[in-house]
Amino acid sequence: MLSPWTRKIVIALLLAIIVGWWMPKVIHPPRVLPTPIKKFIDVYAPPHLDPGAQMVEEKKQPIELVHHEKNDVKEHQETKWAVQIGSYRNLTQIQPTINELKSQGYTVITHPVDMDGKPLFRIWVGELNSRSAAKSLSLELKDRFKLQGFVLKLGDI
Repeated sequence: MLSPWTRKIVIALLLAIIVGWWMPKVIHPPRVLPTPIKKFIDVYAPPHLDPGAQMVEEKKQPIELVHHEKNDVKEHQETKWAVQIGSYRNLTQIQPTINELKSQGYTVITHPVDMDGKPLFRIWVGELNSRSAAKSLSLELKDRFKLQGFVLKLGDI
């Protein structure tokens, strides 16, 4: 049997351990992003972090856009990969490059996004079945067209 003072000390120590473990979590809760937000952040980079992002000055010309709806991509059961070659506020200066890529047989997707109330167009090349194929496409685009791009997964869009 423990003496009353020893019991009080043991109870005080246990209480101190429990409070010491519990209180920091109450005061500073862990910052964990919900899974959908984390997936979105992993897939997309904001335009100022895109390696190929360029600002293009505005000129009025008719532009042929290829819209890719979210549901169209999710209907595919396989994960698709592409190379993003840039994000643009206006497509007039990149349109010749898009036309050249299409004429060479590449799949080019222009994905419009609303960024701070203004349209932003992400240009994706390819719709490939593997990440390694997308990486080799990125190298090919760099060599043939001098386009810096990065690989991204289309399945979570």
